[in-house]
Amino acid sequence: MIKSITLCALLGVATCASADTTNLFPNGNFSVAGPTADWVEVNCCGNFSYTYPATGGNPGGYATMNNAGPLDYFGIWVNGDTTPLPIASSGLTAGLTYTFVQDMKIISGANVGGFKIDWFDGANAGAGSTGDLRPSTNGHNTANWETYSFSATIPAAAVGMKIVPLWGQLSEVAFDNIGVVIPTIPPPVVINYPTNNAPTPPARAPSAVRSMYNSSGTYTDHAGIGWYAGWSGNAGGNGDYGITNPPSSTVTSTVKKYLGLNYAGVEFYNPNQIDTTGMNTLHVDIWTPNANQFGIQLVSLAGGTQAGQVNFLPAGGVITSNSWISLNIPLSQFTTANPNLILTNLEQLLWIDNMGGGVQNGNFYIDNVYFYSNAVVQPPVANYPTNAAPTPTHLAANVVSLYNSASNYTTVPIDTWLTGWSSAAYSDYTITNAGNRVVKRYSALNFAGVEFFNPKINASGMSTFHIDLWTPNADKFSVKLVSFNPGGQEYEVVFTNNVIVSNNWVSLDIPISTFTTGQPAMDFSQLGQLLFINNNPGGPQFGTFFIDNVYFYTVPVATQPTILSPAAGGGNFTAQSASQLGFNYVLQGTPVLAPATWTNLQTNAGTGGTLNFSVPIAPGSPQRFFRINVQ
Repeated sequence: MIKSITLCALLGVATCASADTTNLFPNGNFSVAGPTADWVEVNCCGNFSYTYPATGGNPGGYATMNNAGPLDYFGIWVNGDTTPLPIASSGLTAGLTYTFVQDMKIISGANVGGFKIDWFDGANAGAGSTGDLRPSTNGHNTANWETYSFSATIPAAAVGMKIVPLWGQLSEVAFDNIGVVIPTIPPPVVINYPTNNAPTPPARAPSAVRSMYNSSGTYTDHAGIGWYAGWSGNAGGNGDYGITNPPSSTVTSTVKKYLGLNYAGVEFYNPNQIDTTGMNTLHVDIWTPNANQFGIQLVSLAGGTQAGQVNFLPAGGVITSNSWISLNIPLSQFTTANPNLILTNLEQLLWIDNMGGGVQNGNFYIDNVYFYSNAVVQPPVANYPTNAAPTPTHLAANVVSLYNSASNYTTVPIDTWLTGWSSAAYSDYTITNAGNRVVKRYSALNFAGVEFFNPKINASGMSTFHIDLWTPNADKFSVKLVSFNPGGQEYEVVFTNNVIVSNNWVSLDIPISTFTTGQPAMDFSQLGQLLFINNNPGGPQFGTFFIDNVYFYTVPVATQPTILSPAAGGGNFTAQSASQLGFNYVLQGTPVLAPATWTNLQTNAGTGGTLNFSVPIAPGSPQRFFRINVQ
């Protein structure tokens, strides 16, 4: 007969009617003649029989049941009415819905037949039933077999089942091909070629990339590259491949294709060899449907063949199928593999899939092959200061100044800021965004002499020599002072990279004792020369320096103030005190001396002369005791 749905052949049939269905009930096609343990009559008053071999047009055999008694329904159990048939043996899963089927023919009587399924849990206890599954109409053609299907959901607790054919009173029905449709899960679609483009490379300055090929045209590709060397070993062939993006048939990019890859050579011989100077990374995008490893070899031929190879093996999990993979390989990995590889004269590149340990001879599609520099981009470094040096705050009376751009101090006469015997270049430099401060600029500094003979500088009363400097490219600096009484006595103080830093103003405060300890004969009342030096070993030499605030200074020690002419009258307390420059004198008061709580009442800056103090007082004023404090 011809069925209305496709079913796999029932148990006992050698082949399947359709690849879409499997796993039907034992002997559901009654191909085994006579009663068996699979199908037995379990109710009275009926007549169960097999008809075998085939009659009525159905192959194999079928069963008939004749109900001559008063019962409306009775039936037969699969599995002999003993242990329920495990649902897993028929490929079923609890909780899912399936289509159950049977062939049926009404031999006599007006009622149609059907069946039901009873479900059982793991303890063979009832877990539910489908109830009566029958066609909804009567009076079917008794001369033909017909196929009926019924949908039913297996209860979640069910692990076994029993099936019971049913038919009406005073009727005779034939059954055959009792089974269930198992939906076929189609296999995943395997695509053997890319249908999307490789990632577009990021924009880079031409000097930061050496491109061999990029389909997007983001970079200008190197000329004279042969992508498919004749000595390559890829059995499936090679060539350019145009990617089309479904559903369009338009080619969106063209990539390099290597099928059945063992090894494949890319050639760019002299004069087209590649120099990777300034580059530190090789980038490659690959797509494969069937491989899990990949190797890349760079070859230089200058001075003999030298090859460095980097492998991506299955254990690393980098090479996966059916998606573009971006490889960014430090060039140091190639030179680690072969220290003799000359990256400034590359003439071959090889793709490799023969390393062993994984899937070999795979298919590969390749795009975006280029060398680039991935150095961290630092903010631009200014070669000159954009801010002023700190403004000095020492009192002018305590300073001997050679130069300061803020003009705080009157400077001593300077004969020259660059002597003829110096080894450096010199000019004034204006810091335009710092109030147009003008500083001294020395470049290519080996040593630079500053002279002040007319007159010589007397710094005998000073305690410290100060310089502010700014450098973009040095990490050491020296200062030398020269005195000329009785002859040339000199001493050099060296500052190294723990003090001298670039791109910041550095303030140097050098105690005069540092010079006199190194050269006790130096006379600071007869200084005639100053040298700036950058030629000592151990770091960058001949750097550039911007210099400001060159001066000697001292910090005077305050003496105990003496209160003069204290008096109370006219509602005021008045007093006087001698003073020194560079100090503040504060009149303080307290209501009691034990304990004293001093409050600032009036502050005067020291002038070197006599200071006058006057604060109001009145009857009941809390201040009864006064003093002058130096700060």
